[in-house]
Amino acid sequence: MNSEVKSYQTINYIEKSIAGLDQETLNRYNYALGLILHWLKLVIAARKKDIIGRLVVTKGLREEREMKIEEEKQRMERRAAAC
Repeated sequence: MNSEVKSYQTINYIEKSIAGLDQETLNRYNYALGLILHWLKLVIAARKKDIIGRLVVTKGLREEREMKIEEEKQRMERRAAAC
């Protein structure tokens, strides 16, 4: 069985792993760990925002490409019909 881990799965795994942790509790135990948890949550949120942004851009480019291909196809059909 293929057990290769995809890069997006790592982010989800880390997020699920830290879901039960509370920063206040961690700060009482060790302030540095609380700061690391806070930083990790910020990094995960920024990474997910980046992924969503890239997906939106890619989808827009794909739709634009398909539209241009369709326009070119229609242009070639009109050109063939004119000849």
